[in-house]
Amino acid sequence: MPVSYAFNGKYVIAHSKEDMKISMMRKHPQVCFQVDEIEDYANWRSVIPA
Repeated sequence: MPVSYAFNGKYVIAHSKEDMKISMMRKHPQVCFQVDEIEDYANWRSVIPA
């Protein structure tokens, strides 16, 4: 299930359909959140906000 998100400079705010992923994030809010941008196999990057 896709996750829409926003970053306000301090927090990542996530929104998605209620499923196991969202349930686990609510139970354990100190999660790691990774964002991927993929053009093709040779052109991609990942970011993990600190």
